[in-house]
Amino acid sequence: MPDKGLMQPQAEQTTQRSEILDAFRDALAPSGGSQSLEDKLKALTQAQRDMLLSTAKMVKMAMAGKVAAGDYSMGYADLVAQMYAKMDLARRQLIAELLDETAPLEFVVQPKPKRDEDGLSFYDRPDMQSAERGTQKAAMVEQNQRDTIHAGVGLNEQSKPFLDKLTQSESSGDSNAEITIADGRRYVGALQFGDARL
Repeated sequence: MPDKGLMQPQAEQTTQRSEILDAFRDALAPSGGSQSLEDKLKALTQAQRDMLLSTAKMVKMAMAGKVAAGDYSMGYADLVAQMYAKMDLARRQLIAELLDETAPLEFVVQPKPKRDEDGLSFYDRPDMQSAERGTQKAAMVEQNQRDTIHAGVGLNEQSKPFLDKLTQSESSGDSNAEITIADGRRYVGALQFGDARL
């Protein structure tokens, strides 16, 4: 009985070059393929080239806008990925490569530093929070305070009078109290203060 195990010498198979195998080689090669930019462009249909050109123009205009605003945080590859996240990776890389070749950036990319609490964006500032978000936070704070007060968990006798006075000053002790301030924000519950006072 012949041995049919994995260690048995296999007959050599000759691999012929095919379009499918070449496509996989190009996709899996270290630098995205061994083709030059010109070869990649030649492989496209006229419709694909037209789409590539119009997309590259849009990305170039967007980059010009970022540069005019003083934003040097990304190169073409990052901008294409941001603008066209659903486009296939090979097309995005081709657009970035084309732009890097034809309209190279005249700056070194400087990634933005990570945002910390001192660098809150305009919309993350407490005074710009929506009424709904403020209401949700206030309701959560109120519920936590109410649970803590009723259960007496972690409170010593000195902190109970403070919480009672705070609740009294905010809503006169009424957990159903509601107030809407001039800018439209609404506060509900026993503890009605917003982020600033909190």
